[in-house]
Amino acid sequence: MQGHFVIRLEALSPATRLPRVYQLSVDRDLFGSWVVHIAFGRQGCRGRAMQVLAETEQAVRRLLRQRLRRRTVPPSPTALAYQIREVAGELHWLA
Repeated sequence: MQGHFVIRLEALSPATRLPRVYQLSVDRDLFGSWVVHIAFGRQGCRGRAMQVLAETEQAVRRLLRQRLRRRTVPPSPTALAYQIREVAGELHWLA
């Protein structure tokens, strides 16, 4: 998916040995609102997708930081820790 900013994370499930993918993409809609596209699931499968609307860049940055923190720092030792595999666009979105 094309956008102002795209970040792709991957994790390998120890139980199933199948890679899982989590992707965040930032773009604008026709009305000028910021949209964060979130896609996740097993690699090679259809997976799930959702969109979150945000009014300001600060709200987008806050959402990105929250989602990345949640995925890269596992809440328990048995949870998956995702690793950043690809970043496209300007890095100021993570500041």
